[in-house]
Amino acid sequence: TISNQKNLKRMLQLSFTTLNFKEFPKKSFNTLCSSLVNLEELEISRINIDGSVIFQAVCSDAKNVRQLVLNGLRFEQSWSLKDKLNLPAGLILLDLSESYFKDTTLADLFQNVTYKVSKLPFFFVLRSIQCTETVYPSFETDNFDMKLCQPNILELDMSGNSFPSNSFEPVFQFISTQNRIRNLIFTDIFVDRQRYFVHKLSSVKGCDFLTGIDFSGNFHPV
Repeated sequence: TISNQKNLKRMLQLSFTTLNFKEFPKKSFNTLCSSLVNLEELEISRINIDGSVIFQAVCSDAKNVRQLVLNGLRFEQSWSLKDKLNLPAGLILLDLSESYFKDTTLADLFQNVTYKVSKLPFFFVLRSIQCTETVYPSFETDNFDMKLCQPNILELDMSGNSFPSNSFEPVFQFISTQNRIRNLIFTDIFVDRQRYFVHKLSSVKGCDFLTGIDFSGNFHPV
């Protein structure tokens, strides 16, 4: 059986990519994770299961993971879990680059990963994500509360993204809740109202330990 495989107990890295399931094999995943007691790096990318299902399964079953990569997933189901979600205690990297977000799912992500204080702040990577037009307005609904966001993020990387005007307030208000953040990375970005975006970025509040901002984009002369 899986639990008797000594090599699995020594495994530090595991990757599942480009797979198709009728439904996520929760029981098998739980059994596998219970054997991978030393697993530190886990990647589950480009799987045809809603990202919220995968994220919850990892947090429930892979509790020792330190680096979690969930690239190219589709988040289409509302998943405002708040106190029902426990991030891995030793998490230092959370990477959801190239994922797709619809309606409230990005706001749900931000709320879920900051609802409980993490002992260690982590690197949060959201490079080249795709968002529907309803994503940023959803931050203004009753389901999302900035006051509940705990300072869990050490570095935020949102490079390669497009930022419409209605994204400025939710993005920078969220950043202002992260008083342990050290670095902001916004490279190769596209923005509306670029002058105002630069102003928001350069005057972000609440980040007492911010030491660096990496910033570049496809801008028109101003």
